[in-house]
Amino acid sequence: MLKRLDLQVSFDTTSVVFTFPMAVHILTFAVSAQTGEILWKLLPEGAQPVSTDGGRFWSKPLGDEIISTDYSDASGFIEVEHVVPILKSITYDAVPNGYEAPIAPPLLRGESYHVVFMAEEGHGGMAFMVGDASSNGCY
Repeated sequence: MLKRLDLQVSFDTTSVVFTFPMAVHILTFAVSAQTGEILWKLLPEGAQPVSTDGGRFWSKPLGDEIISTDYSDASGFIEVEHVVPILKSITYDAVPNGYEAPIAPPLLRGESYHVVFMAEEGHGGMAFMVGDASSNGCY
């Protein structure tokens, strides 16, 4: 089971910043309106949907050099370089290196939104209101 991670939201006059309790490897990060409409979805660069029998999930393809390597003689743990960049915070509508996302619509002051994320280190989410200093807890 993935660990639940807290998330803090801060605001200034021009941006909304989401800060994690530690640096994380984000697998998916989404901000949605109260209606459930996804306004902005951040994914690792090159992530592709993968069909399964009754569901979908996103996957980051590994390079041939990782897939074709013979680990049959390896003993102990094998360290594989992360293909997903590590982040300590995300600014709404600012796409970090190694990630991709469409242009996001502006978030309106006084409106409520949701943010959810999944990372290699855990997952989390919360409701927040733009401009509300008390928006720093998880659900």
